[in-house]
Amino acid sequence: MVKALDGCRVVDLTRVLSGPWCTLMLSDLGAEVVKVEEPGRGDITRQYGPPFVGDESSYFMTYNRGKKSITLNLKEPRGKELLYGLVAKSDVLVHNYRRDWVYRAGLDYDSLVPLNPRLIYCWLSGYGEDGPYADRGALDQMIMSLSGSMSVTGEPEGPPIKSSISYSDFFTGYNAALGIVSALRVRDRTGAGQRVSVNLMDSAMASLGSLAGIYFATGEPPPRVAPDSHPSLGASGAYKTADGYISITAVTDREFPNLCKALGLEHLTEDPEFATNPDRASHRKRLRQALESVLATKTTSEWTRVFGSHGVLSEPINDIGQAFDHPQVVHSEMRQTMEHPSVGTVSVMRTPIRLSASPLEIQGPPPRLGEHTREVLESYLGVSGEEFDRLREEGVV
Repeated sequence: MVKALDGCRVVDLTRVLSGPWCTLMLSDLGAEVVKVEEPGRGDITRQYGPPFVGDESSYFMTYNRGKKSITLNLKEPRGKELLYGLVAKSDVLVHNYRRDWVYRAGLDYDSLVPLNPRLIYCWLSGYGEDGPYADRGALDQMIMSLSGSMSVTGEPEGPPIKSSISYSDFFTGYNAALGIVSALRVRDRTGAGQRVSVNLMDSAMASLGSLAGIYFATGEPPPRVAPDSHPSLGASGAYKTADGYISITAVTDREFPNLCKALGLEHLTEDPEFATNPDRASHRKRLRQALESVLATKTTSEWTRVFGSHGVLSEPINDIGQAFDHPQVVHSEMRQTMEHPSVGTVSVMRTPIRLSASPLEIQGPPPRLGEHTREVLESYLGVSGEEFDRLREEGVV
C-alpha cells in the first residue's frame, strides 16, 4: 500500500516537543525520519521524568516513535561533514535551534542549499528568524504568557492560568508539517526546494481565533470568563453538579429553551435578561447561579441522561483515564501498542489523520540512543565498518 510520504527522507535535528511532534507526523505519513542526537546524551527529553518505562522516558517515547536515531558530534569537523553528506541525500531537514547556534554551526539555509538545491529546510523557532525577539529562548510557558492566551484562561477573580497542554508547541508542529508537505508539493512541480519558517509565537497568536476578533472589533482585550467557555457565549461551560462537573452548551435561541425545560426552569425563557445569546452572555453570572441551583440536585450521569432526552448538548468532564476508556476513543483506536526492544509492550498515541487510500502507520517504537548510527552511515554515506569504529573511538559518533 502506498504511503503519502513514501521515499521521503527527513533529517531531524529537533528536540523537546514542537519539532519532534512535526517529524512524528511525517513518519506516520511514511517518511523515513533520521533523528540526529548528541553522542552520550541525546535529546534532552530522554532524561525527562518520572515516569519512566523501564529506563526510557515516557515523555521522549511519546514524541519520537517511528524514527531512526543516529549520534553525531557536530562540534567535530568530521561530524559536521557526515551531517552535510546526509543532508545532500535527503529531502527535508527540520530543526528548532536558536539563531545564534544555527549560523555558528553552519546549519542555516544558505549554507545547506548548495549541497542540495531540492532540500526543504524547515526552521521551527520561538519568535521567528528575525525581529527584536529572534535571539530569545522560548518555551510554551513564555509563549502562552506573551501571546495573551493565559490572560483569558482561568476564573475572573483568579490568576491567569496556563493549560497543562503545550498548545503552542502542538500548533507549531502541525504548522511545520503542513508547510513541509506543501513545499514538497511545490517541489514536485518546480524541482526546487525552499525554506519553511514557523514559530511558537505566531502559532499561539493565530490560535487566539475569535478572541482576537473580539479585540479587533472592540479595542478591548476579552476577559477571563471561566468556568464559562467563551466571552461571546451564554449558557456554555462547565457547571457543578451533585458529584462533580458537567459540560453544557445551549447557545442558540432554540437550544436555550430545551435546557430550561430539562432543568424545570421554563420561566427563564421569559426573562428579558436571557432573551438572546448576547443577553445571556451579558448576564452570565446570574444565569449560572440559576442553573447550578438545580444542577446541584442530581449527579453528572443523571443529568447527562436528562439532557440527552431533551436534545441538550452535554457531556461529563472526563479525566484522561476515563477519556481513553470512552467507547468512541476505543473504537477510533487512538491508543496503539507496540513492542519496544528493551521495555516490552508500550502504548502510544495514533496520529488523528485518516487517509482512505494511504493510511498512516506507526513505523516502529521510539529508538534507543544511536540505535541506527552504523546502519545509516554505512547505507547512505558508505562509511566502512573500520571507519565507523574509528569514528566511535574519536567521539564523532
